[in-house]
Amino acid sequence: MGINSINSQLDELIKYIGEVLSPEGVRSFTDDEANKLVSSVRAYLIDCPGELIYEQNKQTVKARMTAIDLMWKMFDDDEHYEEIFFGDNVDFITNFASDYIKRARMMRPLFISTRKHIGKEFEFYFQEATRAWLHGCDQAVIIICNSLLEELLRAKLCDVDVKYAHKLIDGWSLKSNPDYGMNALKNFAKDEGILPKELIEKLTSIQKVRNDIVHNLNVVTDEEAYTIISDTKTIVEYLLNN
Repeated sequence: MGINSINSQLDELIKYIGEVLSPEGVRSFTDDEANKLVSSVRAYLIDCPGELIYEQNKQTVKARMTAIDLMWKMFDDDEHYEEIFFGDNVDFITNFASDYIKRARMMRPLFISTRKHIGKEFEFYFQEATRAWLHGCDQAVIIICNSLLEELLRAKLCDVDVKYAHKLIDGWSLKSNPDYGMNALKNFAKDEGILPKELIEKLTSIQKVRNDIVHNLNVVTDEEAYTIISDTKTIVEYLLNN
């Protein structure tokens, strides 16, 4: 469904809900037409949540948002469940499940020999990166992976030599010192020999893709995202097992 189509259907939904709430009742829609309209709008909102829809008229935007809110409240969760799994949106669920299973089969656990450099935050975001990839959020995967590697590298360097703790950690907040980003960390890692050349190159590649996403709004493919999460696991495994 295109943007023009969803806009026109939302306008029809406004009209329908207005009649539902009026003393005269529904006059312009048969039961079948009303069911098809609500089903189509609901399927679109499930398939494209957070969609960007162009509309300059503020009153129209307000009316459409009100109609959407009322539509969700008019039906209970069981009715929404029935619609998603057995209605017009069943292909979305089937495709989503199929993609999820395909991606899950590609992933493997990461076995590490120490928990020395990782805390609950690291574990949470590592799992978050995996979940993002499983759900097809490829750009988010790469941003999270780059941040994970930056923090793990920072912790590893601080463990190698206490001098890095004074540079890389802010003494007041005990958070990462923003003056030393990934480029500085990579140089320190080279100096200390804590990552081999091929992993430094992988790290640089991840950093470049991340920067292109953040600063240039580049879009990556599923394959590129999988390569980066795989390379991230390789670097994490090396840092935590050596």
